[in-house]
Amino acid sequence: EHMGLLAQWMKNASILSFFAIIAASSLAGGTLLALLLLSGCSSKPSHVTETEAPTLPDPSTPQEQIKLLVRQADLWTVPSGEAAETYYYAVTDMDRNGRLEIWAASTQGTGIYTYGTVHEVSADYSDIHECMTPCKQDGDLPEIIMDSTPAAYDADSGCYDYLFTNDTRNGAAEHYQSIVALRLQDGVVSCTTLANSYDHWIDEGQEEHEYAIPSGDSFIQVSAEQYASVMRDYQADRQGFTASFKWFTLEDGVSEELLGSSWDAFLSSFQ
Repeated sequence: EHMGLLAQWMKNASILSFFAIIAASSLAGGTLLALLLLSGCSSKPSHVTETEAPTLPDPSTPQEQIKLLVRQADLWTVPSGEAAETYYYAVTDMDRNGRLEIWAASTQGTGIYTYGTVHEVSADYSDIHECMTPCKQDGDLPEIIMDSTPAAYDADSGCYDYLFTNDTRNGAAEHYQSIVALRLQDGVVSCTTLANSYDHWIDEGQEEHEYAIPSGDSFIQVSAEQYASVMRDYQADRQGFTASFKWFTLEDGVSEELLGSSWDAFLSSFQ
């Protein structure tokens, strides 16, 4: 009997030990799982590097506008087959609105007739547009293919005027000349007459000269000295300066360097 009780006690002890081992194992496993979870939560995520978008160049800079003019050269170049004389080109900002223009001009024939076009960069700097000129209204431009010319800023209108002469010959006997203020405003080129002169032969070996300036709706005669001082007087009444240009041909093609050099010459007028 005592032997049976001892056997039963040992059996019960073994069962209790088994469950104790299972419990201990469960506790250890739970602790390990908890530690792994905590370890996972506390670990730092790996750093993800985002690719930065490239910075686009500012299209309003003169350099980017010149690139635009080069890309759209087909719009402003005059085909050689359509021109009786060579066309000259210049990059400017005559209205000083921050948008470049490119002029194309050619003075042709014994009558001294200047043909020309002007294209200006659009307001959003994505395109170029042709400006209205007297040539589009059956007129002509003054002789603008010059290295420099008197100019003035008119504070009352907020506009810039460039002073040129516009000559016309009728054979060898007659010569007309106008002094004009050329202005580019809102995409329109206008020429305001400041004075006129008229030279003609009245008899063999005798030439007559007449000079006039606007007065209201008509003109009044003035002396040769007054005519000669018109540009100087116009500048004196405003903020006068000398505008510089660098005209070029397209014999060697279109390039950013060519247009940039022309722009630099004009920009020097304001430095």
